[in-house]
Amino acid sequence: DNRIPPKGFNAAASTARLAHPRKSGADALDYFSPSEYQGGYHDIHFTPPITTAYWEAQLYYQSTSYEYIRFLRDEINGSADTLTSPTPSGESAAYIAQTDAYFSTLKDWGEAIWELWLHNGGAAPIEMTATISPPQILQLHHEADGFYIELLALSGRTYTLEAKNDLTSGDWIVIDGPIQGGGTVITLIDEASNSHTKRFYRLVNTAEE
Repeated sequence: DNRIPPKGFNAAASTARLAHPRKSGADALDYFSPSEYQGGYHDIHFTPPITTAYWEAQLYYQSTSYEYIRFLRDEINGSADTLTSPTPSGESAAYIAQTDAYFSTLKDWGEAIWELWLHNGGAAPIEMTATISPPQILQLHHEADGFYIELLALSGRTYTLEAKNDLTSGDWIVIDGPIQGGGTVITLIDEASNSHTKRFYRLVNTAEE
């Protein structure tokens, strides 16, 4: 089940609506935590191999899946065999569209739905958000002539050192960069660090479009 539950999803009532989560072919009401149901999100954790140099992650949304459109097409056409009797929700017989006199006159809609779906690109997934791995900082050191950050600058990424004196106010100021990575170690420097009694830094890491 790779869905994200809608915010405020009522898990207790979902089984009666045949909308409950499933995992590995079985019902799994505990697949999402109470906080995930309440907030409408799903936490997924990945552990990359120890040899991983960097990673990029994208979250995609698909409005209608191939499996669902195929199901509708076959049900309307009367050629499906996915519904069983008695039904999981307790009815003695599954509702088959082609046994309904109303749908018997609309059989062409099965192929129409299918053709419309194909014509519109099959509801291709849309990227909703993306993120990349954090910078690979190798060393931090403070010298008489400034504050140094050494890092492995990956090809296809740009690095900028920013700073501010107070985390609760003010804007981040660019101190060094942006510098495009090339797969080598680079050093970003704040040459004015010794003129401040306190300073906070962040390293901005962006991927090329």
